[in-house]
Amino acid sequence: MKNKSILILFLTVFFMLAGTMVYLNFANKPTKIMTNNIVGTKPEIDFTFPGLDGKQLTFTDWRGKIVVLNFWATWCPPCLREIPLFNKMQKKWQDMGVQFVGLALDEKENVEVFIEQTAVNYPIMLGEFGSMQIAKDLGNRLNALPYTVVFDQSGTVVTVRAGEVTETMLQKVINPIL
Repeated sequence: MKNKSILILFLTVFFMLAGTMVYLNFANKPTKIMTNNIVGTKPEIDFTFPGLDGKQLTFTDWRGKIVVLNFWATWCPPCLREIPLFNKMQKKWQDMGVQFVGLALDEKENVEVFIEQTAVNYPIMLGEFGSMQIAKDLGNRLNALPYTVVFDQSGTVVTVRAGEVTETMLQKVINPIL
């Protein structure tokens, strides 16, 4: 019985340490995990979804800009934590040709209620659940949220991030291509 308890304790500690190592290795780093090697490619994507005002928004409307495309949902806490950062960075970089775009993988009503309570200074596309295929086409094989793809001015994928984005990460990615 004592040996079994020691083994369970050992395995628990081992997996906690292993999990911590994996987290520390990938946290706050742009990552190619789940990307199907999409970084450095120029994917042929174009999609149209309604915006919050009901007008159709098309991804190619932002051609020629640095685009930070963020897949998010109102029920996703890390997604919601990113919004103030995206507001801040949109304001900072908008005159330099950077455009943040939120693609909501959520029901229209949920997004509208959320936006009534939270200021957002960048376009939100109402993709609902149909937009998950676009995320998959951009490398998100595990349907992770939030999921962010940064495109340069020519439409080439500069980086992707499965998980919450940080200001440091955005600066490291966007400043060199401004």
